[in-house]
Amino acid sequence: MPDEYLWDRTGEVDSEIDQMEKQLGKYRSKRPQFSAPKPVWHWYAVAAGIVIALMAGWRYWPTTPSDWTMDGQILAVNRVIGIDKPTEVEVGTIGRLNFKPGSRFRILKSETNEEVMELLQGSFDALIIANPYVFRVVTEPARLDDLGCAYEVSLNEKGNGKVAVTSGWVRVNGRDQESLVKQGYEVDLIKGQAPSIPRRTEVSSEKDVLQLLHQLWREKDPQTRAKAFDELAALRPPPPGVTRERAIQGDPKMVKDYWPALDLGPEIALPRIFLGE
Repeated sequence: MPDEYLWDRTGEVDSEIDQMEKQLGKYRSKRPQFSAPKPVWHWYAVAAGIVIALMAGWRYWPTTPSDWTMDGQILAVNRVIGIDKPTEVEVGTIGRLNFKPGSRFRILKSETNEEVMELLQGSFDALIIANPYVFRVVTEPARLDDLGCAYEVSLNEKGNGKVAVTSGWVRVNGRDQESLVKQGYEVDLIKGQAPSIPRRTEVSSEKDVLQLLHQLWREKDPQTRAKAFDELAALRPPPPGVTRERAIQGDPKMVKDYWPALDLGPEIALPRIFLGE
């Protein structure tokens, strides 16, 4: 008897089967018929082979875009990693970190659009090409939010250090104070204190737009804010509505209103408190 017809009604029809179908056809159900698959046994062997391969070679599974790697090895989250020689670490597909000997760090989070590490001691330079706030560095004195840039971070055994930006911007937040550090500037990280106001990496005795802007929102003394406003206005005339009186009052919206006249780039670099975040 041909097997094909019994499985999927193809192939040659046996006369005895044909006769039985004609006699019993009036009792046939009106429901859709279930078509049983042919027993293709080799697929079971293929599936078994895949399982065996996974069990034997799981450690060689390809990396994902968010994996951190060092010397070709995937780094584990929440594990302290010590560096004893100049070492490059790949941060998924968004950039790399070059650590100096004596550094210690750990990955706190590695997920899509959120990469967070903690620098415990030492120094590294970073090159990150990603959307703002995707990459973050946590230190004891402050948190560093990458806005798409290149920069250097150092932290000594006492928990003090420095952030110097060579391209783009980094937002540094500590003790409820923010510093916006742009290319050519640096800030000090001091344990127990807010990050310093940005200063040029090249020594200069003159205050500039970025430094004076920080004084407008960080200084608590009204007269100090008024003096900073006068100096800033001499460098960049304020737009209509941005007044000395608002500086004295400590109006936080004034910084956002002044920003377009300062030639500091897009508003993404503004402190979040001025963006309503």
